[in-house]
Parts: sequence; C-alpha cells; structure tokens
Amino acid sequence: MDTMMIEILQGLGFSPYESKAYLALLSGKSPAGGYEIARRAGIPSSKIYETLERLVTKGAVSSIEGETTLYVPVPITVLSAQLKREAALLADSLITQFAESKSVRDLSFWNLSGPVAVFARAVELIAQAEREVLLQAWFPEIEPLREELQRAARSGVHIAIIAYGDGKVDLPNVRRHRGRKGGQLRRDRFFILVVDGKYSVIASFNRSAAGSWTANPAQVYPMAEYLRGQYEKTAKLMRRMMPKLPVKFKFKHPTDD
Repeated sequence: MDTMMIEILQGLGFSPYESKAYLALLSGKSPAGGYEIARRAGIPSSKIYETLERLVTKGAVSSIEGETTLYVPVPITVLSAQLKREAALLADSLITQFAESKSVRDLSFWNLSGPVAVFARAVELIAQAEREVLLQAWFPEIEPLREELQRAARSGVHIAIIAYGDGKVDLPNVRRHRGRKGGQLRRDRFFILVVDGKYSVIASFNRSAAGSWTANPAQVYPMAEYLRGQYEKTAKLMRRMMPKLPVKFKFKHPTDD
C-alpha cells in the first residue's frame, strides 16, 4: 500500500485505519464487504466496521445496504474537491470567529519599553483610527507621529492635539499649552494618546521612555474625557489671546452615529 498516500490522507484528517481502508477500496474490486476490505487493508476485523462508518460520515465511502452491507469508494478526484471545499469553509469560519473575538476587548495592560516601542505602538494605533485621535505630548514626541497623523487627517479622522514646549508641526487642531514657560523640557515628559475611544498609550519620556497601552475602558474612557476637556480648555484660553482663532473644534464621541 502506498505509504505516501496514507500520510497525505492522515494530513487531511483521516486516521491510519481510515486511510488504509479507503485506499484498499480504491485500489481493489468494489463494492466490497467489510471482511474483504479488512483483509486487503490489514485492519483487524473488529475495527473495520466502525472505520467504514466513519468513512461514510466523511463522504469518502458510500454504503449499499442489503443482506450484507457493501462499500464503494468515492472517486479520489471527487473526494479531493470535497475536502478543498470543507477546508475553505473552515478557513472562512476561522476568520469570522477571530473577527468576533476581537470585538471583545482585551482588558490587559501591555508594557512598552523604550521610545521605539512607544512610537511603534502609537503609529500602529493611529493607522487603525476611524473616528478620532486625541494626543497630549511635547513637540519632540509629536514629530515621529506626524506622517501617520497627517494621513489620518486626510482620511477624515478628527485630530486634536495638545502640544507642550516650543515647536511647530503641520497638523490640524494643534493647541499649544502655555503652562510651561521658556520651552524647557521637563525631566519627565508625559505622553497620552487615545484612538477612537478604544485604545490608549500612556508614556513618560526622559533619557529613555517607558509606558503601556491598553484597550481597557477603565483607563481609556477617563483618558479620552480628560484630553477632550484639556483641549477645549486650552482652545478657550487661546481664543481669548487670539480672537481671530478659528471656531473651536467640535468633538464627536466615537460611539455617536
């Protein structure tokens, strides 16, 4: 019996006995009875009927009822096409189940060590944004995100940024926070990003950087509300200083229609 074909059938989900029984039917005269198939395949007669029933269930063998039940193999081309269809359906189901599982938020907090990790996660989340990006950061930490923020803005995502320190960046809705004089960077510079009210990144920067990101609403929601409040407060102060400032940015909660 072809060892390679047995291995292929096992790779497709057939047991060793099922593989041998199917190949024995395929290569010999059919229809055939259970004892004859057991003899050809080298399968114990005590196991042959349960093996054949499983093959019938899998659609690899058809049974002919009579005084003695006889079995006929499904042509290998038909079986192959059937297995392909079943595999495709399972693959589609896997994608669907994964998408549904992603709709249930992971409540974990994931550590980010170093500026590369912080910026990589921030860029990835901004790239996924559909509705809103809220950011509070110092200008040196805004610059690595500039291109992704510009792409998000062009795609219609609402951007609101509270910027600390001295600098300039070509992005919409940037409000400079005037609470720090002289533009000197503090030893610890805090960074807060909230995307679509679903994900947040919080980090502090000094000689290195450390932070975390999460989809846990216990952190994300308060951070989003804090940033919206800070942005509107900063915008109000700027309008007092510069009356010609454009009409303030209108927030729309990500869950609103």
